[in-house]
Amino acid sequence: RARRAQPYLPGSATQAQAPMNMLIFSSHQSFQRYFGARPFAGFMQPSLTTSTLVIAPHRGDRAIEETARHEYAHYLLRNRLDVSLPVWFDEGLASLLSNIAVNGDSVTIGRLPLQRMQSLFAKNNTWPLDVRQVLNADDLSGWPPDRIGQFYAYSWLLTHYLMFDPDERQIQLQNYLAEREAPLAKYLGYNNSSLERRLQRYSSHRAPQRSEAYPPAPDLQLSTRCLSPQERDITIAAALIDHSPGNALELLQPYLEAFPDDPELLVMVSRAQAGQGEGDTAIELAEKALALAPDNAAVLINIGNRMTDDCLLRRSDECREIWRESLPHYQRALELDMTRFDAVFGVGLAYLHAGRPGEAVNYLKVVYSRVPWAVPVNFYLGESYRIIGDSRAQLYLRNAYNWSQHELWRKLAAMALEELSG
Repeated sequence: RARRAQPYLPGSATQAQAPMNMLIFSSHQSFQRYFGARPFAGFMQPSLTTSTLVIAPHRGDRAIEETARHEYAHYLLRNRLDVSLPVWFDEGLASLLSNIAVNGDSVTIGRLPLQRMQSLFAKNNTWPLDVRQVLNADDLSGWPPDRIGQFYAYSWLLTHYLMFDPDERQIQLQNYLAEREAPLAKYLGYNNSSLERRLQRYSSHRAPQRSEAYPPAPDLQLSTRCLSPQERDITIAAALIDHSPGNALELLQPYLEAFPDDPELLVMVSRAQAGQGEGDTAIELAEKALALAPDNAAVLINIGNRMTDDCLLRRSDECREIWRESLPHYQRALELDMTRFDAVFGVGLAYLHAGRPGEAVNYLKVVYSRVPWAVPVNFYLGESYRIIGDSRAQLYLRNAYNWSQHELWRKLAAMALEELSG
């Protein structure tokens, strides 16, 4: 339950969280058929309107529960405001919160698999990690699976050490996460070598745990409904679009051929085509959807996004005019549905690219308050603050750098941070 995790979450909570869906595959093989071979059993697929936790069975039902809790912890962390999370803490806390034990009316938090932790420091560990590598890691995409496994274990051990006894270390960790003005070692008062020795000793003793009351769940009236094949494929395609737009297209194309005038299908295929780099096709589909449903918020947002795809990272007189032309689509979408934060985001970007960063901040702050985990929102909010000379830029640009799985966003954030420090 979310409230069990609250004492361990840094920063402050958003007032309203984006909706969350959970997509659980029947087997790891079926997961790989859509998403390819991946060195993990689940991931969180965020967007400006909802978050989807994608889970693949791995090593039995127990692992499904742990993976679901792990990804849900990421969801909770991404819904915290004004905090910059390094990768090691993001993964370490998710591991810590996923490995709980429920016994009747109590729950035990802080269980630590000591044998796994001790193996990190074993002499027969062929490629051991050191604490400096863990603290500085910001992109695991190129790491081999065994190395990633060690990183997760080391991050878990480090997070446990900092969060469980004594209170002083918890305060030091909180200050570090809130400020990030110096390396972690400076906040702790000792260097990395000393921290590594302490972690090795910590792994050789019984780790402290906490037991808390776990009240019974309220009675819920649940009902089940099987998805139709079309609903199933569209749900999977929605989770695929950002990761594998080609695979999403394979799922969507037969339905679009059967229902060529379905605006929602046209929007999804338009997005997938854009992800494939097929800009002309994407805009044609977006325009067709607009002609069919001119008062559909999703259609209006999509046409605005497709119009500006080539101008997100390019500034020119032509792009300023394109952003000016896209603005009414986003504004009309907001008139139709005030909950569409992707439309608020579009308005903010239109103002930013029109040379009005101060006005852009007002809109981007609204979006950030709802989806503080979104990499583009952090980047553009940080960039807007940087342009107007506000020191808050660093926090958001650092988040964009740390959280992005795409090299482009990381390069952009790194360049902006370099300009900020220069």
